Amino acid sequence: MSNENKVLQIADYMKDNNMLDEYLAIVISEDSGRRIMDVVYNSYWCTFFDNGDFRETYDFGNQKEEVKIGDYCKSAIQYYLSVTGCNPSRKQYKKVFPQLTKSKISKSLKKASEELAFDTFEYVPLSLLKKDGAEKTICQNKREDVSSEVYALSLEDMKKVIRYFEDKDMWLHYLLFTISYNMGRRISDTLSFTWDCFFDPCTGSFRDNIPKKKEKKTKKFTDPHINNACRDAISLYIKKTNCDVTKDNYSTPVFMQLTGTHKGNVISQSGYLKALKKAASDVGIMYNVGTHSTRKTFGMVSVMTHPGDPLAMETLQKMFAHSNQGVTTNYIGIDRNKMNTYYEDAGNFFTDYIVGDKEYKDVSENPIISLDANDLRDIIKCAYEYGLNNADSADAMAHIDSINHIMQMVEKMAK
Repeated sequence: MSNENKVLQIADYMKDNNMLDEYLAIVISEDSGRRIMDVVYNSYWCTFFDNGDFRETYDFGNQKEEVKIGDYCKSAIQYYLSVTGCNPSRKQYKKVFPQLTKSKISKSLKKASEELAFDTFEYVPLSLLKKDGAEKTICQNKREDVSSEVYALSLEDMKKVIRYFEDKDMWLHYLLFTISYNMGRRISDTLSFTWDCFFDPCTGSFRDNIPKKKEKKTKKFTDPHINNACRDAISLYIKKTNCDVTKDNYSTPVFMQLTGTHKGNVISQSGYLKALKKAASDVGIMYNVGTHSTRKTFGMVSVMTHPGDPLAMETLQKMFAHSNQGVTTNYIGIDRNKMNTYYEDAGNFFTDYIVGDKEYKDVSENPIISLDANDLRDIIKCAYEYGLNNADSADAMAHIDSINHIMQMVEKMAK
């Protein structure tokens, strides 16, 4: 049986068994030629409708060419709307498939394949298949011999990028860059924000925190704080673009494009990444920059601005929803910086003691200890109090006892 017949039978099976989300996603995927998870992640009702009427072509926001919406797809959408009672004119900026996940689709496809007595069937749009049924090879930009790791931005480069967006009047990118940094969120979570995440619809005033939202990757609930930098950036964005944040009771997406060919659609991750990389290139940044760069910079700056806080890494771990502190230190570049220091120290040793004439003195037995800043503060406070209390005492044993007690504190707290 051809793949085309399999697709039609699977779609009909899902329709008959009330798997309406999966049914519609497959029909749209087949009609548009996009992979099914691309359809799931990027389909909003405004992708298909404009002021309540069907568009002539799909408007996914990140498409390279126009694709006409077929009659079969329109019929499937109308059937979906009639059964679910959904009104797209009231939800034009809402996602079509908010509850659909990759695992759910996989399970549904497997169940349909088993019921229809097909071999294991992994759905791929026919436009991505060769004539013999084999999947086409899709060219990727990533090179196997080049690392795709992105890095935190230096403070100077942060200034350059933010000024770039200002000078180019790219206010949507300016806002996305600012909020991505100040909240330390992944780009997929940031793009899901609506204006009621920042404003209380009842009062119209700024919230203190984003209402708890489930992260797409970790499935953990987080409620990042809305700091003054975020508020200032939002106020500037509204002033520069005349954006009506109160529309539909503050429910429209924050990062919806207000102008251009993709007006009315949320900016895509790939669209923002392209603009960010161009900005980095234009201002002379040589290292690899990506959507995670601002999140990593947030972590780096947090460590820099809290140098004496022994709980800094634990706090960042919770904010990033990482599984352990090791992941966090590696993510924000602390491990890299530490390794670089070791490399430099090894090089200096080679230059000074192997190539040079310096004589090396072993310091491995020196009594070097490590203390938390809070523990050190307690020890200094205790020593100060002993000094005050014993200032007028001529009893040598009293001073010795005080010193011994302080040393006991040091040994107990030493790490």
